[in-house]
Amino acid sequence: HYSGNRPILDISDPDLVKSILVTDFHVFSQRSGNRDAVQYVQSMLMLFHNQPNWRTVRSMYAPMYSTTKTRRLYPMYKECISRLMDEMAINCIKKSLDVKALYLSFMMDVIVTTVFDTHTNCYGPGAAHNPFMANANAFLGRSIKRELALNKSIISDMNDCKVDLSDTNSPENKLIGLAMLSFVGGYDPIASTLAFCSHELAHNPDVQEQFMAENVGKISSHTYFPFGLGPLICPGNKYALVITKLCLAHVIRKYRFLPIPQRPNVSLDSESDI
Repeated sequence: HYSGNRPILDISDPDLVKSILVTDFHVFSQRSGNRDAVQYVQSMLMLFHNQPNWRTVRSMYAPMYSTTKTRRLYPMYKECISRLMDEMAINCIKKSLDVKALYLSFMMDVIVTTVFDTHTNCYGPGAAHNPFMANANAFLGRSIKRELALNKSIISDMNDCKVDLSDTNSPENKLIGLAMLSFVGGYDPIASTLAFCSHELAHNPDVQEQFMAENVGKISSHTYFPFGLGPLICPGNKYALVITKLCLAHVIRKYRFLPIPQRPNVSLDSESDI
């Protein structure tokens, strides 16, 4: 296909995919287009960097998503899930519930709790006046700089990364990028995943597993990789999976999803994803 007047070759062969993303990554490491960020906001995110800047930026952000540090944040995840369950209990007295809006509030709660060590009102009528919910971008630019200057012990995981950035005189925009990455990679993507899981459980409660157990091992590892593959794999994949599984496990343990007539079934369009 074409991107403007530039031809784009789509690769669908699993062996070629593995070769490009893993085996010969050093040859195909550059992203398409001019990704070396020049704009202020873009320069904060590894998504807009090419080699060698990409590897440097990634090495600063990846430690906060390690398995060990994800486990250390488990008590905070449980606190956020507890608040979600309380909100669901309040809303379940209604005839219907907008789970996407609820999961968005949940993910905002997770991010501000684990990244900023801040407890905010992400649910209920007062949520509209929440500075995180109402104007997150403005908050990121001002508040994180202030918090770093006033308090270097927000939480141990994020603190380690912040101190490293500040003590080594790294550019300030990299620090803001640390917080922006949590919003870009975790806010809507995880909330949407939870919402679609809830949707499928409501419309297809009998289809719990797409493949029989004996056939799962036959699936090529290079045909489905939602978090990417090889060196470009998403550093927050474990973080996303832990939150998603914990949330769903608590919700379906107590509640059953049912569709409402006013909402049509949603069909998945594989050509419209990012």
